[in-house]
Amino acid sequence: MTVSIDGTIKYMQQMHGRVTYSMNGSRSGADGTADCSGAVVTALCSGGKAQPTKTWLYNTEYMHDWLKSIGYVLIAENHSFNPQHGDVFIWGRRGRSSGGFGHTGIFVDTGHIIHCNYHDNGVNTTEYMDRWLGAGRPYYYIYRYGGKAVSGVGSNYSPTSTWGKLVLDGDWGRATTQAAQRVYGSPVDGVVSSQYPWANFKNAVYGFAYDSTNPAGSQLIAKFQRALGLKADGLLGPATIKAMQRKLGTPADGVISKNSRMVIAMQKKLNEGVKPF
Repeated sequence: MTVSIDGTIKYMQQMHGRVTYSMNGSRSGADGTADCSGAVVTALCSGGKAQPTKTWLYNTEYMHDWLKSIGYVLIAENHSFNPQHGDVFIWGRRGRSSGGFGHTGIFVDTGHIIHCNYHDNGVNTTEYMDRWLGAGRPYYYIYRYGGKAVSGVGSNYSPTSTWGKLVLDGDWGRATTQAAQRVYGSPVDGVVSSQYPWANFKNAVYGFAYDSTNPAGSQLIAKFQRALGLKADGLLGPATIKAMQRKLGTPADGVISKNSRMVIAMQKKLNEGVKPF
């Protein structure tokens, strides 16, 4: 039986907005709730037409053998890989990934995954690196349908050793922050620290730390501001965003939206190893 990768991903996409995250319900979406492994296994069986499970929805501990039984091959275990459309990832060392200690999802392209997760309270498509870094760089396995088997286990990769380039998606996540921190010589932790939760960007960025009372600001943002000739308070407010937009030649409205043109321009510069500001 051939597994349909496109059918699997389409099924996952249809779950978006229809299920909330829970490990205590049906796990498949049948009752309006699902968890990460239940969603992937259900999508592979219902959308991908894979051989159905005979007993129960496998969790991240038991998915490994089942994936192999339906034609998937382990192509990377905790070392560098080039993701492809349809690759399945499993986080958490086998034997220790039960319950909330593991996670799984499917790559929709080279940089984005679709997964059912607690953070989004359901199924969503997000940047892989952003979530992997945010989860603390967990041990991982990558399975590919009809792929070539891997030999040996390598060391945990860094963002630059796997893809080397940011995905130009306009989403400011931890990977984009890390790239900027490297270029500007700031401590590399993937976090824009101590920001006021401005409504003009809060819902379109990831990996920011917020303080609504007395934010101290970020070293990285302060370096942006100095380069732009602004007061270096380290706070990413509307005036700073407008100055960044003007510098990069994008509409200057002081707002960072999802799939932001300004962020795409910034990511292009960072991929070149050039300071955007």
